[in-house]
Parts: sequence; structure tokens; C-alpha cells
Amino acid sequence: MTRPAIATIDLQAFRANYAFAEELAGDALCVAVIKANGYGHGICQVAKELPASTLAVACVDEAMLLRAEGVKNPIVVLEGAFSAEEVRLASCETLQLIVHAAYQIEQLAELQLGDSIDVWVKINTGMNRLGFPPALCDEVLAKLRRLSSVRVLGLMTHFSCADEIDMAETERQLSLFGSVVHKLGSAAEGLLLTAANSAALLEHNPSRFDCVRPGIMLYGSSPLAHISSEALGLKAVMSLESRIMAIHELETGDCVGYGGTWRASRETRIATIAMGYGDGYPRHAETGTPVWIGDRVVPLIGRVSMDMLTVDLSYHPDAQVGDSVELWGKNISVDEVASASGTISYELLTGVTSRVPRLYLNSQSEL
Repeated sequence: MTRPAIATIDLQAFRANYAFAEELAGDALCVAVIKANGYGHGICQVAKELPASTLAVACVDEAMLLRAEGVKNPIVVLEGAFSAEEVRLASCETLQLIVHAAYQIEQLAELQLGDSIDVWVKINTGMNRLGFPPALCDEVLAKLRRLSSVRVLGLMTHFSCADEIDMAETERQLSLFGSVVHKLGSAAEGLLLTAANSAALLEHNPSRFDCVRPGIMLYGSSPLAHISSEALGLKAVMSLESRIMAIHELETGDCVGYGGTWRASRETRIATIAMGYGDGYPRHAETGTPVWIGDRVVPLIGRVSMDMLTVDLSYHPDAQVGDSVELWGKNISVDEVASASGTISYELLTGVTSRVPRLYLNSQSEL
């Protein structure tokens, strides 16, 4: 009998979330961000659900995984190339590269005559991780356009605070991006503009421009702390599940787990579940974090171990060994678990480890 921890991936829900993003995008190109192994859901599996869409990955290695699996979609590489060899690979595999630094322009200049590649220029408007300073954008465009092998598709930037209620910083970045485009004048004609991630797509219409880049919302998680995924109409894609492996009756004063951080204040029935931080469940989930068993919520108690966690069955007297357990999914939002653990859903979804098998449901190829 195999260990019962499993991540069930509902690909129909993934497609529904993408359709919602497309609806919000209107006439803008909707680029599906599937980096970090499709946010933990399986990069090749989610890519194949969107055969007509442009995809975005973090690095050339991720793009090559997709090409090796026969994925022919246009692919944007968000970190660009790290070497001249990666530039050549990108050219051969018709990848679109983000250009954010001078060394990448030098690498592009090494392309052999007859090769070609499409690029986007990243402008740093305040995130201060990657991108050219606004004052250098005209010079950067001019250098790229002198390279016969390079075609510049568009200009992009990335918001630092689009998920916050206060839109002041997003407005400032948007204004700076607009001023750069205005200053470029005719040099920017025909270029696509992109700025909106999931949060901006949902909350900030003026940022949609010609292209949007939804990521976390495609997987059913809200990028906005003040609005739940349910309120947004997003559908959970991953259900992290396991089963009860043991049930114990505790006496008043008995402790549970490493460090004895939880102590029974009365006679208490508890369950041990085959799921722990070795599977990707957060070790810092607090006592009281919701867990779904059968038809109701029960609270996590004690410290999460590498392979197991425990819950209080006081309000679920009928629970039995072998009962199915949902750690997050359609009944318990991954956002709720993240909040109770002092982190964000991105970390939880991408952190589900390889020892947890993925079960894919409702694939388009099966329809």
C-alpha cells in the first residue's frame, strides 16, 4: 500500500481560470505564466492545456523542457539569457527573450548571421531587481535595432505593490512607464506594452495595455490579501490530500508533537495524518490552521513534523483511520493555510515536493 499523500490537479479548473484572465484582458494578449514547474502543478501538463496561448517561463532551461515535450507555443523567457549559448538555443527554439541588462545586448550581438530572435526590453520603474533605467531606454532600443538578427517586440515593466490596497506606488510606476514610452516617441511605435501581473489585471484596468501576464490567479489563488479567491471567482487547481493514519485518545495534560507545544486541556481525540513539511506542508502552520476531513473543518494542533501532522477531532467524533483529508484545495483555500503559516500561497504551491505524486484530472487531451 502506497503512502496516501497526493496532489490532485484539476486541469479544467486551470483552463477556467485562464479563460477568466482572458476575459479580463479584453483585446490584450494574455500570456500564461507557468514558471517554477507551473507553480508546482507541472509545467508541461499545464502548458499542454493552452495549445494556442503564449506562455512565460523564468529561464531557458524551463523553456527547453517544454520544447522537449513537444510544446510549440510562443514562449517568453522572463529572466532572459545567462550566456551566449542560451541566446543561440533561444534562437533555434524560437523563444522570446527579455533583455534587462547590457551584457545581454552583448550576447545578442554574438548571434551568427542568418539567426534571428525576438526580444522584449525590460524597464526598471521601481521594483529594482531587473531592468534598464528609464533614462537609458532610447539608447538601449537604438543598440538593439542596430543588430540585424534582433527584433524588438515590446517594452515591459513589473509592479512591486500591485497586490496592495494602496495603489500609490503602482500609479507612480505606471506614470513613469508611460513617460518613458512618451519620451521614446516614434521609436516606440509598433511596440507592445506590458505591465500587468495577476494583481494588476484584477484590480488596475489602466495597466493592461497590449499584453497581460497572469500567474498565481491561474492556479486558483488570490494575489490580493483583501479579496479571497472565492470572491474573485477563481477555482482551486491543486488539492493537497492525504489520509488519517492513526487516532489516539489523550488525557488532560497530554502533549502532542515535537516540543510539546500543544497540551490537551481535557480528554481529547486526535488524528495523525500522513503529511508533513517533507511533503511541502508548512512547518510553521499555527495551531488552529484549518484541515478538511469528511464534511467539516478540524484544527491543526501541535508542531508539523517532516512526515506527519496532527489534528483535533473533538468536533468530528465519527472520523476514522483511512478517512480522506484535504490540506488545501476546493474546501480549504491554500490562501488560508498560507496566512496561518506566515507566508504566501506561491511558496506553498511551488514547495510541494517531488515525493508527493501528482494526479491529473480533466485534461483537455482526454475530452
